[in-house]
Amino acid sequence: MNVYDFDGTIYPTDCSIDFGFWCMNHHPKMWFTFFPHIVKCFVKYKLGKMPNYRLQRELFKYLMLVDDFDVQIERFWDKNRNRIAPWYLEQKRSDDLIISASPTCIIKPIANRLGVRCMATEFDRKHGVFLKKREKGDSPLWLTFGFGYKGDRPLSPGWRIRLCLVGNK
Repeated sequence: MNVYDFDGTIYPTDCSIDFGFWCMNHHPKMWFTFFPHIVKCFVKYKLGKMPNYRLQRELFKYLMLVDDFDVQIERFWDKNRNRIAPWYLEQKRSDDLIISASPTCIIKPIANRLGVRCMATEFDRKHGVFLKKREKGDSPLWLTFGFGYKGDRPLSPGWRIRLCLVGNK
């Protein structure tokens, strides 16, 4: 089995952000209702008045605002599947595992299309909350795998990482 990071490796950018802009473009009222809120959150974060875990929660709240989420995520991947790195498609295996800090509801549809498994951040779209405890400084990816923020431990006992990819390298 090979394990690959999704955002920034197999997929060239952050699919959560791309999908957020997709949703705002397909639901233009979000530009007036959601986007200003996120700008305020970023300002608070930069001023040190909002912790990272809270910023992440606020960012992912757009997933609650899309009433036709299932339709939009399929359309998004219809249009963006061609952005998957060609080098990955050439060597993809059915036992691959793609990992991502993006929510599972965004990653799972593309993983299914690729015929691979995925591990991603569990986010409850109905209630707008992460399903695992968030701590100051924790990223969703670290929580998904149970890593400590400063830890650099294997995904599972006995696993070894053979190659670490950065970007398209």
